[in-house]
Amino acid sequence: THTTTTTTAMYMYMSRKSQAVSSCSGKSRPSLILMRIALTALLSPLVAAAAVVTSPVGARALGSLTISEAGLGTLNLALDKKENDEAAAGALQASVAAGCNFVDTAEAYGFGNSERLTAWAAARAGIKIGCGPGELHVATKFAPVPWRPNAESVVEACRASAERLGVEQIPLYQIHFPDLIQPLKAFGLERRKDEEYWEGLARCYEMGLAANVRVGSRSRPTRSTTA
Repeated sequence: THTTTTTTAMYMYMSRKSQAVSSCSGKSRPSLILMRIALTALLSPLVAAAAVVTSPVGARALGSLTISEAGLGTLNLALDKKENDEAAAGALQASVAAGCNFVDTAEAYGFGNSERLTAWAAARAGIKIGCGPGELHVATKFAPVPWRPNAESVVEACRASAERLGVEQIPLYQIHFPDLIQPLKAFGLERRKDEEYWEGLARCYEMGLAANVRVGSRSRPTRSTTA
C-alpha cells in the first residue's frame, strides 16, 4: 500500500507541476508535453503493478477451509461451454493473481457446464482444485427441485458434481436454497423436503464426498462439519 501511494503521489505531483508551469507560460511548451507523456508512460505501469502486488485479498475461515474474502462467481461465464473458453481461463488466472482462492459454481449453471468449465479453467491455469493450502477451493450447489425426492438423490447429485469438477472430494457442497419450489402449493399440496436434503448433505460429508456442507442462500453462518 505504501508503494502504491508513493508512486501514485509522485505521478500526480509531477503531472500537476507540468500543468502549472504550462499554464503560467500562457502556452503549451513541447518540452513539458513530452515530459508529461514520458511520466505517464513510465509511472502508470508502476502504479498498476504496485496496486496488484500490494493490495492482498483478506482471508477468513469457512468451515475447514481458509478462503479469500473475495472470490470468483461463475454464473456470468459462458454457460454453453464445457472447455476451451479463454475468457474463463483468463478470469480465473486474474482472480488467483489478485489473491483469490475461492470459486463459486453450481449444477444449475448451464446444466453442469459451469462445473466442467471451472475444472477446465483450473487445469489450464495449473491450479489444483482441493482443500489444502495453495489449492483452489471450489464451492458448488445442488438445486432442490421437485424431482429430487430424498437424501439419496442428494448423494447422487454430489457424485455427479464431483465428477464434473474432476475431484474425489468437493471442498464445499451446498443446497442452493431451501426447498421453496412447490408447484402444487396453490392446490393445497406442499411437501417441504429440507430435512431430507440436509440428511443428504450429511451423508455426502460422512462419505467423504464433501469436505464441508451448508445451505447456500437464506442460511445462518457456516459451521464446520469437522467440529
